[in-house]
Amino acid sequence: MKNIFFATVLLLASTSNVFAQETDLKIGINQTISSYYNVKDALAKGDAKKANQLAKVLNVKVHALDEAKLTKADLVFKNKMDYDSKHISEVVDIAHQREHFNSLSTNLYYLIKDLHLNDRTVFRMICSINKQYFLSDKPVGADPYFAATHFTTVSEKIQPANK
Repeated sequence: MKNIFFATVLLLASTSNVFAQETDLKIGINQTISSYYNVKDALAKGDAKKANQLAKVLNVKVHALDEAKLTKADLVFKNKMDYDSKHISEVVDIAHQREHFNSLSTNLYYLIKDLHLNDRTVFRMICSINKQYFLSDKPVGADPYFAATHFTTVSEKIQPANK
């Protein structure tokens, strides 16, 4: 009887620890997504200086994602996002920022898709002009690659994680 009690306590303790780890990662991913949207909006307005500043915040969020909780594949996506967000924060040439934003968008997409910890629907959009992808919290909006609201297409919807 004592053994069953201890086994139950041990199981509950390990389950709550796994849940806490997933919750921390979920919070981190959603903060990263939110910061990404801020950079996207600055690029869509053609504001390289603001994109530069917001990319610094994004880089902090990406860098803070706990690597111990990520698979090897997810770690590759995270490291690429870290590189791209840092690079966007170091330059003020909007064309160069947009090049790195394309890579950043691709890697964040794969990380969200793999982890499936997003709180809200994420729309994967495709630019009708250059056929590059970006993520959005809405199915319509400004294109970060051309600083204008023009025709973009929803390529895919990533539904929120079950609560």
